[in-house]
Amino acid sequence: MIFYLIVASIGLTGFWLYYHFVLRKMTFFGLNRAYLLLTIIFCLLSPFSTYLNPVSQQPITHEQQNIISPITTNVLQSVSTLQSEIHTFQNAEETPISWIYIIYFLVAGILLLRLFWSFIAVNRLSNGATTHYYNGVKIICSDRITQPLSMFRSIYMPKQGGVKLPNEILLHEKVHVEQWHFIDLLIVELVAVVFWFNPFIYLYKRSIRLNLEYLADRNVLKQGTNLWQYQSTLLSQAINKNYSLTLATNFSTPLKDRIEMMKKNRSKLWMKMAIMGAIPLAIILTALNTKSALSKPIIKTFKPVLELADSTDKPSMSPLGDGPFKVTSGFGMKMHPILKVEKMHTGVDLTAKSGTPIFATADGWVTLTKYDEAKGNFVQIKHSEVYTTQYSHMASFKVLQGEMVKKGQVIGYVGSTGQSTGPHLHYEIHENGEAIDPESILGGC
Repeated sequence: MIFYLIVASIGLTGFWLYYHFVLRKMTFFGLNRAYLLLTIIFCLLSPFSTYLNPVSQQPITHEQQNIISPITTNVLQSVSTLQSEIHTFQNAEETPISWIYIIYFLVAGILLLRLFWSFIAVNRLSNGATTHYYNGVKIICSDRITQPLSMFRSIYMPKQGGVKLPNEILLHEKVHVEQWHFIDLLIVELVAVVFWFNPFIYLYKRSIRLNLEYLADRNVLKQGTNLWQYQSTLLSQAINKNYSLTLATNFSTPLKDRIEMMKKNRSKLWMKMAIMGAIPLAIILTALNTKSALSKPIIKTFKPVLELADSTDKPSMSPLGDGPFKVTSGFGMKMHPILKVEKMHTGVDLTAKSGTPIFATADGWVTLTKYDEAKGNFVQIKHSEVYTTQYSHMASFKVLQGEMVKKGQVIGYVGSTGQSTGPHLHYEIHENGEAIDPESILGGC
């Protein structure tokens, strides 16, 4: 989760910076609206690209075909799931919750309550208000506000004691309602709840709000409204105290940028090509999630945070539990028993009786289960953005690719498949994509 938030935040920051320095001063307000919304959605979805690789069907060994029927397989999976839930329940009190998550969800919860308050505030504005319609748009006149605003599919106007407000105000707010601008505000507010720790998300919010005002201003002026008269109306309304709502658009704010943009000449059509400059940013963001060579520097940079957040997902037990076993080969340069060449041994070999249960050494999800000529039947489990473990030469495995597993859950049994001279488990721990000595974490298996 932490890695997801970091990568998505990098994307949001990059796309906003490109908007601020390249697109912000252009008058393609509709295009800019699409850019701001689509880049937010892209940043939210791009971290999931690493999980979009198709799950291949894993081959079943001859032993499994002869011994285990499809019905038996389903029963075993159900029993394994039940055992996992019991194990989770038994150890629930022993599982610490990272303080990083506590702070994160506490702040996010407060911001979410603030967002819900905007929905409640709408009903408060309607109390004692009078309602009428203007060209099919609902107008609510309330004595709780002093400045026109729109929210959701309605326009809210202050009661003026019989004084008629300028028609330009209604035209402006009508654009917000008809073009569904509240959807933009709702999306960015929800994103701000998730990424509250990123200061650029608040700049994103301001950019979206300001661009929506540009759109409304342009539509009013297109209908023949005099520029100076319209700007005078803006200035006169700005004097009144503003009633601030999270999801509302206010008629006269922000003022300075809007007046400057009204005076600006229309950008030339060929300048629309500038939006293509965001494509390399999209490619880089996708690569950060799919290419380990690019993601490693980010993981290493934020390693202290990732480890604190994922402390409960750090491998911390023997893969063979307390059962009898013997360490026959440690981590480091070793003579391969079959190939008879010196090779780097990226794990430890634990010799045990064939059929001995093999346990997941931490919570995680199974990213790979297959048969390999060298490793035999092996399983790979990703525990966090920092740690991954591998279990090789198994007689068989009890988990499926994509399955969530709990610490202590049986994932397979000791065997002698692949390039093996006898029943044993080859166990590896990978930290930030690189194999490390399991004894450095486990203190000896």
